[in-house]
Amino acid sequence: MAAEIIDRKDFEYSAIIPSLISSSIAYAIFGTTTGCHPIFSIPALNLVNSPISLLYFAIFGVVCALIGIAPTRRYFIVQLPLQRSCHFPGYYAHLLADY
Repeated sequence: MAAEIIDRKDFEYSAIIPSLISSSIAYAIFGTTTGCHPIFSIPALNLVNSPISLLYFAIFGVVCALIGIAPTRRYFIVQLPLQRSCHFPGYYAHLLADY
């Protein structure tokens, strides 16, 4: 699957079927030799002990969403005025937005 990076213009479907077949066969061989159990054990976590913990998770989700939106907003805040005032092409404006 790593051979196929999705591109808007070109996507080779002929490489998907062989990669699916080979990964299925590879997992079947791995499962028969080592067993079909998880490689790493993950301990069971009981994170939701009370309803108030759900509120903390909701607040944490909102904070993470705001942190994820911030770079995109900053990019457009810097890019649009630069394109209007300095007549920079779009590929130069993103270099200044990264700082």
